[in-house]
Amino acid sequence: MNSKNLSSKLEWNWIITGAVIGTLLTFLNIWLMAAHVGSFDNPQGLFSLFSLMLSGIFIAYKSPGNTIYEPAIGGSLAIVITLLLLNLFSNVNFVAIQILLAQALAFQLSMIGGWVGEQLQSGVRAKEEGKTFVFQWAWSVAAAVLAFILSLTLYYASIAGLKATNGLSVFALQMSFLISSGIGFFSAGYFIGFRSPGKTIIETGVGGLLGFFLVIGFWLVDRGGMDSFALEAWDYYSLGFAFAMALVGGWVGEWSEKSLTKQRNEN
Repeated sequence: MNSKNLSSKLEWNWIITGAVIGTLLTFLNIWLMAAHVGSFDNPQGLFSLFSLMLSGIFIAYKSPGNTIYEPAIGGSLAIVITLLLLNLFSNVNFVAIQILLAQALAFQLSMIGGWVGEQLQSGVRAKEEGKTFVFQWAWSVAAAVLAFILSLTLYYASIAGLKATNGLSVFALQMSFLISSGIGFFSAGYFIGFRSPGKTIIETGVGGLLGFFLVIGFWLVDRGGMDSFALEAWDYYSLGFAFAMALVGGWVGEWSEKSLTKQRNEN
């Protein structure tokens, strides 16, 4: 449709796109984590659902007009497809209540992602209209989710590689987390700094801090709750490094955006 803002109809092309992206992200993360722990469990499903939030942000940000429901419906379809694939290609079987609960969570997280994506899109439009901002929470949320997903996905991918090459050791795990979290948080910071309107270093820092707590919260669930949860000194060093990398990424992104804008104006 050419006039999406004036239409209440659903954009099925974005629903299908959201379902495809969501399925790829969730299945990839479940596979990586299952390869790490040797089985499928609830924490992996929780982490994979955050992938749908990231998918929702992308769909709403890239699609024209108000598209909050499209990512939500696409996320619900994605989790159904993922569960069907798990039933077909693994020994995991889900009961009806698990499927319904997963669908409900997928719908909500994808819709939240859609709202964040819409706020990002509105911010870009406002920048083009010359408006200024005090603080943009949507970019902080986007940075946190992106940093959380990227860093842990890279971490579990590196573990799968280490296992395949028989290179798994305590030092290798520590370095894998340090490097993965650094790359993940830097990439998130760079994206926010480059794509966001105005100066958003503070938003990037807040996003890095939120991403820090998302990782801590996930580990709290993954490691069995508060009674058995403990962070090693290296974990704190790595997450502190990741937070710093988010700020560096944000600064580099801001600098890249200004350089590109200056180059375009000169041409």
